[in-house]
Amino acid sequence: MRYPIVAWESGNSFVVSKRATPSSTALTIDYAGSSDEIDLYIEVEHQVNALINEALGRWQKNPKLDKDQIEGELAIAVFPFLDKLPTKVLTDLNFWRFLSCGPFYEFINWRDGDNCKLQSFGVSSPGISADCVPYRMYLRVNVTIGDLENFDFQDKNSTLYKEISKGRRTDVWRSHILRVKTAYAPVLVRELLSQHSAGRIPTSVVRETAKVIKRKRSNIIFEMLAADETIPVVYSSILKGEELVAKRPTKL
Repeated sequence: MRYPIVAWESGNSFVVSKRATPSSTALTIDYAGSSDEIDLYIEVEHQVNALINEALGRWQKNPKLDKDQIEGELAIAVFPFLDKLPTKVLTDLNFWRFLSCGPFYEFINWRDGDNCKLQSFGVSSPGISADCVPYRMYLRVNVTIGDLENFDFQDKNSTLYKEISKGRRTDVWRSHILRVKTAYAPVLVRELLSQHSAGRIPTSVVRETAKVIKRKRSNIIFEMLAADETIPVVYSSILKGEELVAKRPTKL
């Protein structure tokens, strides 16, 4: 299919220039893929734009809403539409740059701040990371539902929906799931989020717990674990994390 892309240099120049002169900066958009299959992308962009506007509208009506929760709920809402796109589109870094500099531009400025780092737009370097907002939103859902075939994207009362969209856990997602190999094991991600939601991983212990889990990867293939097998892995990691925190020297 034919789909829009923004090259790294063009995206970088666009964001820098738009911050300096917002009204006079145009985005340079190129296209990749065949020229006869753009209808699917147009449908996806229309749906994504509507959902972004709805999310920002909710916050404007109630600025006390948690931004991380709004990001999580929007991530779930846009995922089914983005996931319709072919793999070659979803693995094209310049497609995520287009989303960042195009449909998601205002959302990113709202979410990460007007002077946020260029990584939020995926234009700081030729590669992109989980700091690129639309990319991390897609990953946030993808690494949690994994191979589940019965996830209901409309059921806001389901446990898993709440786990993905729960607010005030930005650091958990960015530093301890998306940036490390834990993201490759959805069953482990779900158990980690579940324990965090239940209050069994205090904020002071999150970082040490994540480090313990990372070290265990040298002996355990997380991707091969069944759901019930992740429970002792996460639980023992929490206990070890608490032990490590308790051994820290007390600051005077």
